Amino acid sequence: MLSEDQFFEAKSFLQVYKDAHRCLEQAARKKAAFDKYNAFYSKVKEGQDERELSFDTQGNLQPAVNFKSGFFLKLGQFVNKNVNSKLESLPNSYEALSSHLTGVIEDLKKEILTAKTKA
Repeated sequence: MLSEDQFFEAKSFLQVYKDAHRCLEQAARKKAAFDKYNAFYSKVKEGQDERELSFDTQGNLQPAVNFKSGFFLKLGQFVNKNVNSKLESLPNSYEALSSHLTGVIEDLKKEILTAKTKA
């Protein structure tokens, strides 16, 4: 049996461990978000450098001189082909919507895998 002091020490240790674990999870989420935005920024910057994209005075994204050969046109075509038609009529209930969106995501994963194997 544990003494009262041992019990208190164990409980304190577990609380510190729980806080440290939560802190690590939060740091990992922030790093993942940073990496995602960094990758997106890199793609936009690359598109701007390759003259596929430009920005107007309002900061809105616009096609540029080499747009038709670029990543963003292909991405837009992929989304139009594989996503837009599946999102035209969405269910009203949360459960049905969640199930529908999960199906759309799974279909996209398959399409992306197929596109990668063709490339």
